[in-house]
Amino acid sequence: MTSATAPSGSVTRSGSYDSTYEAWKAFDSSNTSQWISGVYQTPAWIAYEWTDFTPRLVTSYAVTFANGSLTSRAPSAWTLEGWNGSGWVVVDTRSGETGWAGLQTRTYTVGSPGSFLKYRLNITDDNDPAAGIVVVSLGRLELFGCGVGHCGYNGETCCPGQVCSGVLACSNGTCQLFCGHIGETCCPGASCVQGGCRTTSNRCDTCGYRNGPCCGGSSCDFGLTCSFGSCR
Repeated sequence: MTSATAPSGSVTRSGSYDSTYEAWKAFDSSNTSQWISGVYQTPAWIAYEWTDFTPRLVTSYAVTFANGSLTSRAPSAWTLEGWNGSGWVVVDTRSGETGWAGLQTRTYTVGSPGSFLKYRLNITDDNDPAAGIVVVSLGRLELFGCGVGHCGYNGETCCPGQVCSGVLACSNGTCQLFCGHIGETCCPGASCVQGGCRTTSNRCDTCGYRNGPCCGGSSCDFGLTCSFGSCR
């Protein structure tokens, strides 16, 4: 990010120490720039929202602390939450996160993943001995996941056990609809014929549709070539 709304999405927060340490700096691909929360704000939270109306399944996330020897500013207890349109849903809970180094990244697996347009890290305690939060510093917050129902969109991949088939759609190990469209390929054991995936065929179909090739070799009675949009 280069601001709270650029180049895409939206970053919000409970507050900030000052304009030098705004929340979007936890999403600027640098571990050394940082968001520092408002002083004595409990909870202190930071949120990211996708604005393309496509929910994301976050399966893990990483928190980077970056404030040198001031490790009392590292978070020690928080929840990761997803917005369901009417309220926040807790998908992961952490406590007792102590002993941070001056520049350290810790990665966590989400306990109860779900698909949401917006996520927030809701921090309820830091590593200062005083009760509640004095101030929290985050160098970076990263959210990792998969496309669930779609793939190839903003770099998303299908979840484990799924394949990318159809028009940028994830399916459970079967090829559907199209192949050769925006890079999709057929599943193992199937071939791309007339823009669709076929498992077996001893007939040849039209070529030139969504890059569908003619059948050939052992899959057809005889080899064919594509001529003027037809197999000959």
